[in-house]
Amino acid sequence: MTYEPKTIYEPKTIDGVKQIAGERLFKLLQTEYFNGQERALVDWFYKPNKSMEGNSPYDICKRGDEQLLEDAVLSIALGGSGL
Repeated sequence: MTYEPKTIYEPKTIDGVKQIAGERLFKLLQTEYFNGQERALVDWFYKPNKSMEGNSPYDICKRGDEQLLEDAVLSIALGGSGL
C-alpha cells in the first residue's frame, strides 16, 4: 500500500479557497456570488468583514462554521441580507 499525503494548498489561491471552504460552499460562492470571478472570490475569502464581526470567511471556515457562511450566501442569493 502506498501512502500519498493530502495536498495542502497555499492560502490565497483559488485552490486554497476550494480546499478550506469545501466543494459545496465553493461552488455556491463561485456560481451564485462571484460568477466565476476567481480573483474577487479569493480576495473576499481572506479579507476581514465587518458584518462577520471582523472575521474573514477564511476564519469562519477554519473554525468549522462553513454552514453559517453557506446560509449567509444563500440568503444573499435569494435577496436577503446575509449575516
